[in-house]
Amino acid sequence: LDSEVATCARRDCARRTQCRYLELEKRWREVQGTSKRYDPRVERFLDVPWELDPAKIWYLFPEVHSCSSQRRAGPLYDGGKNLCLPVPLRAPCVVYSIGTWDDTTFESSPILSACQVHAFEIDPAPRKRIQHVFDAHRNWTLHPYGIAARDDSVRGVRGLGGVVKEL
Repeated sequence: LDSEVATCARRDCARRTQCRYLELEKRWREVQGTSKRYDPRVERFLDVPWELDPAKIWYLFPEVHSCSSQRRAGPLYDGGKNLCLPVPLRAPCVVYSIGTWDDTTFESSPILSACQVHAFEIDPAPRKRIQHVFDAHRNWTLHPYGIAARDDSVRGVRGLGGVVKEL
């Protein structure tokens, strides 16, 4: 991995993107050796070696953003997100996480630790599996509906504007 990072001086876009991922992966491996994935066969979260995590498919897609102050909240795969933060987040701050599924690595990121986190999960199955994680955090709330442009009780979604005013 070190030798691959060292060869990242090439100027083509694909290589720069690959190099960025290698640098992020190296840093991430230093902080987190495994990923957590829910295994329905045993009905609990299990450690998965980071390099074997099937969600690493996201690794194949280059980042598309125009942000001079990018920070990563969570791992490289789908659970993590790139944020444009010109300054570190400080309380009081609010984060909306839409569609958690079984992955709370974004919400768990140290970058967000000062914030009130509101997660929205429309699907009851993953909501049931992660509710205990939200219960363990005083500043986290898991809401049982999805987010859309406007309220639609048939689909089980609420309009973002109304939710922001309410919360």
